[in-house]
Amino acid sequence: MIEPTPVDLTFMRLQLAEKDRQIADLKGGGGDGTFDGMDHRVSRLEHRLDKLGDGLGEVEVKLATLNEKVSHLPSKSYIDTRLLIMLAVIAALVAFADKIQAFFG
Repeated sequence: MIEPTPVDLTFMRLQLAEKDRQIADLKGGGGDGTFDGMDHRVSRLEHRLDKLGDGLGEVEVKLATLNEKVSHLPSKSYIDTRLLIMLAVIAALVAFADKIQAFFG
């Protein structure tokens, strides 16, 4: 096993001291056992969550509007059927072009 160097030990002690300070701040910040800075952060998060909820409501309304607009559009099968019928008519006109010219000509 590798022995930590004095620099490593000093660094670990500094990290532990920082963690201890953060824990002490959370425990002893007043405000009924909460950290005052934490209250501000939580209130900001709640405000952002409210904005997010409002935005989600707007998205739901826009989605409903879009669904209503799209519901009147023709379906893919309808378009495919019409396209096949038109191609069949064009193919019949090309196939019987000589007979059609003879009938009108």
